[in-house]
Amino acid sequence: MGPLRLIRVRNPAVLAQVLTLDLRGISAFVLPKIHAGNLGAYLQVLDSSACPRLPLLLTLETPEALSEAHMTRLRDLILEGGHGPRVAALRIGGNDLMHALGVRRKPGRTLYEGPLERVIGMLLGVFKPHGFALSSPVYEVFGDLSTLARELEQDLEYGLCGKTIIHPAQLPTVLEAYRVAEADLLEAQAILAPDAPAVFQMNGRMCEPATHTRWASDILCRAGLYGVLEPQRHEALHF
Repeated sequence: MGPLRLIRVRNPAVLAQVLTLDLRGISAFVLPKIHAGNLGAYLQVLDSSACPRLPLLLTLETPEALSEAHMTRLRDLILEGGHGPRVAALRIGGNDLMHALGVRRKPGRTLYEGPLERVIGMLLGVFKPHGFALSSPVYEVFGDLSTLARELEQDLEYGLCGKTIIHPAQLPTVLEAYRVAEADLLEAQAILAPDAPAVFQMNGRMCEPATHTRWASDILCRAGLYGVLEPQRHEALHF
């Protein structure tokens, strides 16, 4: 499968114009600056078009994204309207949110070592339990790959998927970070096995299919897309 091609439209009027074009080869639309007050206008344009229902990537980058009440309203609007399946992901627009706060990311510090750490946790709590995927903001210091690597590790710990980059030099670091450790892959396979015990030990930690199935499914998906790191020997012990 080759690269996906997405079109970012400026506003609903531009979207209406784009929908009159030949969209063969287009994978999805990116809708910018989304909140509960403007999503309906985009959906109305999409629903009135005869074009195929392409997936949507919604960008959270306005002051409303700093408010749990506003984001809960947006989530409920999407779910109550039956639009959840068409929302491929929600991208967090970090620079715009920092602009709203009047601050800028300091070089050498990850997203989780500044004012957006609380916002990321809030957005995860509002959206992810309801089946939405969230994509992480850019790290604009493209010459600092070590901090980018550290931030990617934290992204994955928080359950974010995807990383917006602003320079080709960042791509290898992102791809490497999304590769799966063999220990995690073996645990995920053991957790998802049809005959998996209710609780078992592996690699020195407890594995419980009832609570680790979503994590395990994500690990298998990542391994299929990005590959596996250097293998090591592990074995499972049941108790």
